[in-house]
Amino acid sequence: MRALALSLTLTLTTFAAAQAAQSYYVAKTGSDTNSGTEASPFLTITHAIGLLDEPDDRIYVKAGTYNEHVQIWDKHGSLATPIRVQGYGTDVPIIDGTGIDENGLVEIGDSSYVNFDQFEVQNAIAHGIFIYNADNIKVRYNKVHGSQECGINAYTSSSSNFGTTHDISILNNRVYDNVKMNSTGNASSWQQGLSAYRANNVQIIDNSVYENYGEGIDFIMSNNGLISHNRVRDNFSANIYLDNATLTTVERNFIHSYEYTAYYRNGDPAGGIVMANEDYTVNNVTTHNPLDNIKIYNNIILRAGNGIQYGNWDYGHGLHHTLIANNTIYGAKYYDLYLQLEKDSTNAHDTTTIVNNAFVQSASTKNYASAPTSNITYSNNLWYGGNSSSTISGTNDRTGNPMFAELGGWDDTDYAIALGSDCIDHGASQSSTFTSDYFSTSAVRTGTYDIGADEY
Repeated sequence: MRALALSLTLTLTTFAAAQAAQSYYVAKTGSDTNSGTEASPFLTITHAIGLLDEPDDRIYVKAGTYNEHVQIWDKHGSLATPIRVQGYGTDVPIIDGTGIDENGLVEIGDSSYVNFDQFEVQNAIAHGIFIYNADNIKVRYNKVHGSQECGINAYTSSSSNFGTTHDISILNNRVYDNVKMNSTGNASSWQQGLSAYRANNVQIIDNSVYENYGEGIDFIMSNNGLISHNRVRDNFSANIYLDNATLTTVERNFIHSYEYTAYYRNGDPAGGIVMANEDYTVNNVTTHNPLDNIKIYNNIILRAGNGIQYGNWDYGHGLHHTLIANNTIYGAKYYDLYLQLEKDSTNAHDTTTIVNNAFVQSASTKNYASAPTSNITYSNNLWYGGNSSSTISGTNDRTGNPMFAELGGWDDTDYAIALGSDCIDHGASQSSTFTSDYFSTSAVRTGTYDIGADEY
């Protein structure tokens, strides 16, 4: 009996050892015939990925330029022990797509619980990082540029169920100089710097998305999204675009445009936050997932074409269960707030509240707003510096000086308010929705809210 127990113990020990997570190393000085240890690294990321087969397996890639298609396919970690592919130490290895004809230079597909961190991904012939029919993926601390199409795209294929791609976190990336297919500004269609398509539960947080020849950050045909604390500027047509998105929050983003006309559309800077319901074809059927339950709050938007905009093109369908609150909008070329009338009464705007926003213009000839008033509640907004005939009257509105740190400045801190501001204590409480302001995630708003993105 004792011999049987010993044999069973040895068998279990051997099995556990066989299943232990592995760490592999890749370096430009390595060889794919090596063992993959730190002292004997592989030469290619592709070879190392082929060996990933257990939760908590890891690949560490040392500095250098790797001209290869990195395909992380059918790899599955767990919540506690994700598979990790990352730069070694502080190294930021480069994955270069020159001469590689693939839909995604880095593809993470049919996989779950995978982290992809700390790379520079450049010169993709299509998408830089392409997350495809995958779930619980984290893409963090990467620099993505030079892609012909999207920089980073979380995508569910038309042949798969809506939301097959879900629970995606895109955090702390720099995404710029992508969508080069539209670098002349006159392509018949274009893509985005960073986007989600037919995906659920995508979080886009703390990224810098700028100087892309397509829209900046897009949620298209997607649900339960969060676009938070990003710095988004100088993208083509729209800096943030919600297109057929539902249950989505856009909060604490800094959005602005310089006079970089290369990223202008028809001579105009990009819209700040734009909403619409365009037509999409899925399996040869025109399909929609119309805007609903949208929250836009605590954003600072400077010098956009229109600050916050709804467009009634294609399907239309209007705004429903929408909150636009505590945003600071300055110096839009056309309107700080521009909501087109719906094309028919069936889907007219309703259940929408526009409250506690600071609408500030750069000259008395500039307009504040063009928007319908039926079935939209306006209250506690501040209007300053523009054409007084273009305000939209709401309960407890203000026309006083917001006393920004530097009106007309180029940084977010220039739009903090000072003691004596007419924004202070003139807002309406939104505590059931949020208690933070632009500058903090903590509960800084209590009692009577201030107007605009900053709580004094």
